[in-house]
Amino acid sequence: MQKNIEANLRVRPQHALCMQFFRGEGYNAGFIKNTQELLEVLNRKDPVVTLAAGCDSFCSACPNAEQTVCTDEEKVSAIDRRTLELLSLSFVDRVHWSELISRARERIISASLMPAVCADCCWSEICFENTGKE
Repeated sequence: MQKNIEANLRVRPQHALCMQFFRGEGYNAGFIKNTQELLEVLNRKDPVVTLAAGCDSFCSACPNAEQTVCTDEEKVSAIDRRTLELLSLSFVDRVHWSELISRARERIISASLMPAVCADCCWSEICFENTGKE
């Protein structure tokens, strides 16, 4: 991972939810390693991140990312839009990682709104299981 990575972090809005449930599982070893490294930086340094439309820093190692577009872009973009609406944020907003996580926890996870936001996600079962709110 490059040295000053926290200066350029882009995060899809839905990843404010997803990363609260990440447990070292994923598409492949490269994706898992990238995610673990990013989370370490985000949680340790709490940088300001830019809310991204399209692929972000987590997606960079995802096998479903083709250049800057997800192979399932329509579905994941809808999840991003629902997340942004509930967080009262917009694409290209810049916010500290801890604030983004806190808003997601308070306004979506604790409010039992994850099924409304994430029902179309192939990983949602893991998250719903960990929140106990299916």
